Amino acid sequence: MEMLQMIITIATWFSISWARILPKGRFGKVNPKGIEFYNKIIDNLLLKGIEPFVALYHQDMPQILEESYGGWLNHLIQEDFLYLATICFNEFGDRVKHWITLNEPNHVAEFTYLRGELPPARCSPPFGNCSAGNSDVEPLVAMHNMLMAHAKVADMYHRHFKTTQGGLIGIIAFAFMYEPLRYEEVDREAVNRALAFNIAWMLDPLVYGKYPAEMHECLGLELPRFSNSDKELIRGSLDFIGINHYSTLYVKDCIYSACSMGGDRPVRGFLSTITERDGVPIGKPTAMPRFFVVPRGMKKIIEYLKQRYDNMPIFVTENGYSPKIQHDEHVEDLLQDVDRIKFHKAYLAALASAIRGVRMHSRCSRKSLRLLFLDCRPWPSLIFSSTGVILDLFFWTVAVPQSHFQLYKSDFGSSQKQQPTQCNYYILPHAKKKKKKKKSNVIITCKLCGRDNS
Repeated sequence: MEMLQMIITIATWFSISWARILPKGRFGKVNPKGIEFYNKIIDNLLLKGIEPFVALYHQDMPQILEESYGGWLNHLIQEDFLYLATICFNEFGDRVKHWITLNEPNHVAEFTYLRGELPPARCSPPFGNCSAGNSDVEPLVAMHNMLMAHAKVADMYHRHFKTTQGGLIGIIAFAFMYEPLRYEEVDREAVNRALAFNIAWMLDPLVYGKYPAEMHECLGLELPRFSNSDKELIRGSLDFIGINHYSTLYVKDCIYSACSMGGDRPVRGFLSTITERDGVPIGKPTAMPRFFVVPRGMKKIIEYLKQRYDNMPIFVTENGYSPKIQHDEHVEDLLQDVDRIKFHKAYLAALASAIRGVRMHSRCSRKSLRLLFLDCRPWPSLIFSSTGVILDLFFWTVAVPQSHFQLYKSDFGSSQKQQPTQCNYYILPHAKKKKKKKKSNVIITCKLCGRDNS
């Protein structure tokens, strides 16, 4: 918590483990130790002057819900999620003023039900080779249930808790930006479909009560429908948008061109995303296979969201850099952290440019761009003993070799204290400067963790 206080000037966000609060879902009792655990986190953050943003779901749920009725593939989960949210609002809502219902539901739909890379690993060819699943249908069903679960939670909060607790309800989208592979109309149209199938897929229903037109055109009757009562419930159920933005990809049209790996399927929007043009990467590579350094994408994604969603408040809830680390690299070189400094400098400049662009439009409010949360977490690393963390985090199911996002170096094989990298000395003055300027609306802070880790 001391390290957080050094870096974070305003806020942090973390996710609640559903199974920690309700190990058996609605079929069992509330776990009092889970309530105590999160009370301690929230109270300690507030004691340090750090505002907690809290997510109710981050890719985990009680196993019994998956085994009993199929998790997000069954509408019954909407009521289970509502039950979790009610408990959390009752227990923590007097101190938590920013609630995130779901972190990256578009990522969950893709990597759990289309690619089958995350539990319960459901998919079908050509997207993957799983023991069960239907990649052409199940991602759409899962997203539909997640969106309706969000809508029910938001409705319940606004009717029963908003007046007394005064909080806000939002959601987080995983948000690549996209650029046409070729300067041709078909690829430009494919970019519009890519944005619709990845971002507007989850945000359009929450703002406008319907899926984007591009999805209706491609999917037809395969796309789930909202009833009239559903539309009334889901429309306008957002107080703010959170985005996790790391990079930008090229997009190739698959309607008039041949594509592989499912790009020619309706569920993918008849498009393919690519990292290179004529053998040249879209940006400087990082340790993450699909994450390239493309600062202009930050400005473009903000501008897209501001225009499409009429200036709704936005929080950049994740952004960060994971350099490629060599086994023979010295600790002193790691601590210099030159590439990370360049990354944040470029992305912050792009974000500032987006804000200036917003201010030029009289109908746009400068207050709509709020916080930038830096991703300070360690991703699983083959050299983890010689890299470090800001706070330890859960491990993903698939290790990412030689990657780390953290701002502190720790040697877990010794009693050596955590050492800040030089990136801290770049970030810290900007963060403190922003704190003093009360009218500023881009405040540098840090993501505490993806989920709790005990």
